[in-house]
Amino acid sequence: MQKQLRKLLNRVKMARTVDQMEKITREAYDTLSNSELQILEQAIQDKIQLSTNGKSRW
Repeated sequence: MQKQLRKLLNRVKMARTVDQMEKITREAYDTLSNSELQILEQAIQDKIQLSTNGKSRW
């Protein structure tokens, strides 16, 4: 499962829109555990917050 999480996190990193990130999250619900989903959702929130600040660490 860790490989799947890493793959999804990379997709989040490349995502350009919130819609793309939401699609990734929907796909993740079928394959990830709760703790892995929390990690993925936190990464998405971080990316959204950083992008709205005009900064990006990705």
